[in-house]
This record gives sequence, C-alpha cells and structure tokens, in this order.
Amino acid sequence: MLKMKLFLFAVPLAFFCLVQGFSDDPQHREKAQGRWMTLALSTTDPKILKHMEKMKIVMVDVALEGEDVVVETSIPTPHGCKSFKMVFKRGEDGKYYHKCKFGDHKVEVVETDGQTYAIVDLITIRDGQTYQTSTLYARDAESQPIGLLEQFQQRSENRGFTSEQIKIFPKEVACQDQAE
Repeated sequence: MLKMKLFLFAVPLAFFCLVQGFSDDPQHREKAQGRWMTLALSTTDPKILKHMEKMKIVMVDVALEGEDVVVETSIPTPHGCKSFKMVFKRGEDGKYYHKCKFGDHKVEVVETDGQTYAIVDLITIRDGQTYQTSTLYARDAESQPIGLLEQFQQRSENRGFTSEQIKIFPKEVACQDQAE
C-alpha cells in the first residue's frame, strides 16, 4: 500500500514544477493555474515502475498562494480515490522544493507552451538514491498539439529512459467524479 501511495504521490507532485517554467512575471505565473491532466510519464524510480501498468490519467488543480504553489488532486488507491492537497515553498533561488517521507524533490527542467501542455522533469532523492521522473501534462486529455505524445516519448528516449520506463496513459481518467 505504501508503495502504491508513493507512485500516486509522484504524478501530481511533479506538477507543481510547471510554475517554474513560467517567468517571475505574475501574469506568466498565473497561466500555470487551473486544471491539468497527466498524459504520460517516464521514470527511473523502481517504486513507480512497479505500478506503471495500472496508471491512468489523473487530474491536477494548481493554484498560487503568494509565492507558494498549491496542488490538489484525487488519486486512486487500493481503497478507493483519495484527495490530496500539497503546498510547495519557493526557495531563495526561485525554485520550488518539497520534502516529505517519499523523498526530497527538485525541479530540473520544464518545457511548456503555457497554454496547452507542460513537460515537468523532477529529481527525487530517497534513501541516498537519485531518480528521474518526467511527466507530460495537458489542459485536456482529448485535444493537445499534434504529435505531442510522440514528442514526449522521443524526448524521454533521448534522455535515456527505456521503453519499459515510459508510459502513455490510456484515455481513461482516474477519480474523475471526485475532481469535478
């Protein structure tokens, strides 16, 4: 159960990093707010890899509270859907950090057009090991830029992820009723 929660935590956790992809200009940061959906994931984290085949699209809501980023989501667990609210603090260097029992998390790279998609790369350090996770988000699970999923897969392969470490989610949205 703990390992399943770790996987479920990692997908929405990565999303807070989207805000890092926007400049410090408040108008740009505000574009990160709202609902996003996970479309794909690539990871080297063995605890996440163990659950890759069960993964579905997860809705993530992002809000800004001052310098903090608040992420809310509802994710599937073995005991039904569970809602989470996570607050991420901006460090003196302008990056966002989060520490918890699942590890220390740091943003490495963000690619976004600011409107339709975002790719968030997250470095997790846990038990002395470093893991990379890259997540593709879109505003809508059905309509995104042409070739976006293929570009994400190619980008992941170019960054050293194997085909077993890359997952394009089925069009099914997890916990959709609770996220409305």
